[in-house]
Amino acid sequence: MRLENIQPFFLRMMIIRYLREKNILVNERERLVQKQKEIEETIKRLDFKIESYEDIIHNHEKNSLIS
Repeated sequence: MRLENIQPFFLRMMIIRYLREKNILVNERERLVQKQKEIEETIKRLDFKIESYEDIIHNHEKNSLIS
């Protein structure tokens, strides 16, 4: 189907539909990017906690060897 053969009304309707679909995709992308940021922050907090426990264990082992 060629664009010049489509009546202007139907062409406008198609464009409106495509814009709506595009907006849905853009919104979903933004939502996923935000979720990704939240996940990255959670991973950083978990990494910090893991390192803290490793430090505690290491210090305990070190002190046990000294005693």
